[in-house]
Amino acid sequence: MLRITDGLRERGVGVFVLLPGDGPLKAELAIRRVPYACFPYRWWASWGLDLWGRLKAVARLHTLPAIVSRLREWDVNVILTNSSVIPAGALAAYVLRKPHVWYIHEFGREDQNLSFTLGFRGACKVIASLSTRVIVNSRAVEQYYSRYIPREKIRMIYGGVESAAGRPNHRPSCPDHRLPRLVLVGNYSPGKGQLVAITALKHLFDQQVRAELVLVGPAPDPLYFAELKQAVSDRGLDKLVSFVGYQDDSTPFVAEADLVLMCSRSEAFGLVTIEGMQLGKPVVGARGGATPELIRDGFNGLLYTVDDASDLAAKVRYLLENPDLARQMGENGRRWADQEFSLERYIDEVFEVLNDASSGAVSRQS
Repeated sequence: MLRITDGLRERGVGVFVLLPGDGPLKAELAIRRVPYACFPYRWWASWGLDLWGRLKAVARLHTLPAIVSRLREWDVNVILTNSSVIPAGALAAYVLRKPHVWYIHEFGREDQNLSFTLGFRGACKVIASLSTRVIVNSRAVEQYYSRYIPREKIRMIYGGVESAAGRPNHRPSCPDHRLPRLVLVGNYSPGKGQLVAITALKHLFDQQVRAELVLVGPAPDPLYFAELKQAVSDRGLDKLVSFVGYQDDSTPFVAEADLVLMCSRSEAFGLVTIEGMQLGKPVVGARGGATPELIRDGFNGLLYTVDDASDLAAKVRYLLENPDLARQMGENGRRWADQEFSLERYIDEVFEVLNDASSGAVSRQS
């Protein structure tokens, strides 16, 4: 969201942001002097709520009149909803008779175990009916949603990242005698595959292949985090696995890696994959979701069978035992990522969709 905000403002577009509550984004927007407002709007997707609980969550739309009033005050030309799980922006756009663009970054159930209150088909019908355009972030997500949303409404736009040349220079600082380092970045959750990575490390250990694993990310589920810690202890890997909490910037950890792991069962895009490539790291990723769109097997990394720790271990071992090939894959990934996933290209394509949806009004004002 901040990338889009910054990029659009650089193009002379006025941007206003609605947030669901307090959080780090408020400080970032304040630094940028971006007008924003907070309203506790509800999701229409959930984890584990029964039908009555989900219906109550959607029914609590008491903030909608205030949202409509604020958007009318801002006099916006087009409204962008930055997630599939929030209907408030689309409903406000309907009330105001403004064009609406829905930006979908996730599968829902497959990657985050979310259930839509109206069911997936029902949610897609609402998304299609309340949106002038629907942006998705990968071919995999496009295929998933196009079962119920007309393809002519959908625009696939890969995410973009700032060129490594424009970011702080993170050079590896570890001594040469350290063990090869594997780094996995992501929320501690079953779908992100941390347990698969830990099990793969055990396979390597049993094969006399020494490496260490660094897991970076927040732990929203304490029970799963405890399960991971126990798995490390049970496998005798306490000295080889490091747990790192949430980081505003995971780049220093990726820069220290020999290999980057993307173990998500169904990643909708994989920004970490691209950032790893930008830093010249070969990436070993699961053959699921959008990951095969980013990792060209044998060119900029290797693919393994989803949830197959033995296959993951074999791919990691192959790269560790062939360091020249690993370096070449890293260099291939660096060039490819800078060429295909530039921030400039990304903002241009989002701008084009917004401008088209508003019949050119975005190019003149917000």
